[in-house]
Amino acid sequence: MAVDNPQSSSSYSASSATHPADMQARARKREAIGLAPDRETAPDAYLRPPDDSSHAAQWLLVCCVALLGLAVVLLLVARFLNPDSTLAGLFGLPPTVEQEAAAVTPDSARSATQPVFAALPGYQLWLADDFVAPSQLAPEQATPGQVSAAVIAGAGVYRMQVSPNQMGWTLFDLADANSYRLETSATVNADTPSGAAGLLARFAGAGNFYQLTIDGAGAAAVQLWLDGQPYPLPALSAAVTPNPVGQANRLAVEDDGARLRFYVNQTVLAEVLDPQLPAGRPGISTTAAGSIPASVDFDWIAIYRPQP
Repeated sequence: MAVDNPQSSSSYSASSATHPADMQARARKREAIGLAPDRETAPDAYLRPPDDSSHAAQWLLVCCVALLGLAVVLLLVARFLNPDSTLAGLFGLPPTVEQEAAAVTPDSARSATQPVFAALPGYQLWLADDFVAPSQLAPEQATPGQVSAAVIAGAGVYRMQVSPNQMGWTLFDLADANSYRLETSATVNADTPSGAAGLLARFAGAGNFYQLTIDGAGAAAVQLWLDGQPYPLPALSAAVTPNPVGQANRLAVEDDGARLRFYVNQTVLAEVLDPQLPAGRPGISTTAAGSIPASVDFDWIAIYRPQP
């Protein structure tokens, strides 16, 4: 026999009928104060505690940061001790191809072909030209049967060509300055190996000057010319090793008013105390001593004067 409980059934029905109404009233109250009608009671995604894989990733990040810090510290210390240090040098790694090529380049060849227009100790740069455009310092000249000279802008050189048994020169006006240093880079053309490149100092007219020459065989000499006759001057050092034909040589002459010094590839070749000739203009020269013409390319010119 089934026994009904009218009270229980009635209570359940009333509760079921009032629950949606309570939810709607609660929703209206939430909306009245600017909240969403319903409130989420649980997130869709669950947070999980870290496992072993996440620990490994964290340690990897720590190691990367530590290595980066170590590299920065090493570079700072190396820069303090040696400004040219690199990471490759610190860790003993082999040099790059460019570093190896630079390491085997002779200093004389590199210094001769690269213009160095920085002020020298006791001097300041006054006039300079690297011949990439028409030059005011070394103008064009042409004397048939004797000499022709002009800037070859495409090659970046001042090319001087002279006829057989001739000497040509280009002089520089130093505005009555008695103290100076003149430098240039000169290459005897491979087609004229008997020619010679040179510098002039204390030019007092045709046949009266001091001259430094480097011929195609790589022989260096300093001469005093008086009335058209050359007088060789002794060399101070046998360690001067000029480059032969087709290779550049860095030539320099220094005149302080009381002494002349001639340099080849930054080594003193000869010194003249109490020069016989008075103060005069310096210059560059090309000589064809035999029956074959001579051609010389001058890569750059730099003239310095003493600092005040």
